[in-house]
Amino acid sequence: MDGISTLRETNHKKGDIRTHKKHCMQNIELLHTAGKGGLIQNEPSHLFIPRQSISVQIPSGLRLFTVEAYAINSLHHYHKPRQTSQTRSHSTASEVSLDYTSVEAKELLDITEAIKLKDGEAETYISEIETIGQAYEDMQTQNQHLLQQVAERDDYNTKVFLLLLLLICLALAKQLQQVNTSLGSLRLRIAHNEEQLKVYITEALKSTQEDRRLVVNLETVKWELADAEKELKWLKSAVSSSEKEYEQIQRKMDEIQNELDNERSIAKAWWPNLPNENKRVDLSSLFEENKMGEKEEMRFTTARPASCVISKLDEVAKAVKFGVRLQGLENGGRGNWAD
Repeated sequence: MDGISTLRETNHKKGDIRTHKKHCMQNIELLHTAGKGGLIQNEPSHLFIPRQSISVQIPSGLRLFTVEAYAINSLHHYHKPRQTSQTRSHSTASEVSLDYTSVEAKELLDITEAIKLKDGEAETYISEIETIGQAYEDMQTQNQHLLQQVAERDDYNTKVFLLLLLLICLALAKQLQQVNTSLGSLRLRIAHNEEQLKVYITEALKSTQEDRRLVVNLETVKWELADAEKELKWLKSAVSSSEKEYEQIQRKMDEIQNELDNERSIAKAWWPNLPNENKRVDLSSLFEENKMGEKEEMRFTTARPASCVISKLDEVAKAVKFGVRLQGLENGGRGNWAD
């Protein structure tokens, strides 16, 4: 925008310079006509005479130049109309002609040369301005081309960015799909694990109940074991007492066996002499026959209980005593076992 405004300002200044040049040429022609002796009969307003200096500033660092029309201003002083009476009109015309004739040709030549010099400088400045304008137009064209390239590059970058964004969106969508798939599988695994956890919890509860039952059973077994130990101690004491009783019974049986042996020997001696009714006592169940060769040995058996043996032996003893008593009565005396 700054370049465009500068170009417009330059073109405006260029037009001002051309207009000023045209007006200066018109003034020079009028001055030449006046120098030849001709009087200007028209109004003074027909002559273009600037009231002040014209200053034109050329952009891009060009110098200032000024076209001064001081000579024209001085000539205007001579051409200024004078409002005089009719009686002085001829004297005024003669004075004006004398003033024009008094202007030296050298001053007019200097003015002409100065104007030509200013015209050359103006042409130079105009050519420089045109060169600058052409360069500016070229630069503007190049700028437009660069702007077009920038726009194309922006469009390309936008397309690349959109394509990249599309690829990123596709990748994210794929990742999201994978995450959803993984999430679904994880949900299934979580549901399966929850079911297994429920089963494990149920089994744990059952195990806890079983442990409690086992603890109760263990306590019961401990109490039973304690009772069994007490009973075992009692049984041990009972066995020890039974062993003692057995030893006592064994000693008694040994004593009875000895007595029986003695009584058997006595009974064998007295047996043939006993009556038949006393022989009805059967002691065969208390003895065993052991045949050793030709000899027969009668041995007391322990197959029956001791109480049965004792009762049987009591019966035998009573029978023997009764037989001995009878035998003593028959012989006129008392037997050895009468008492």
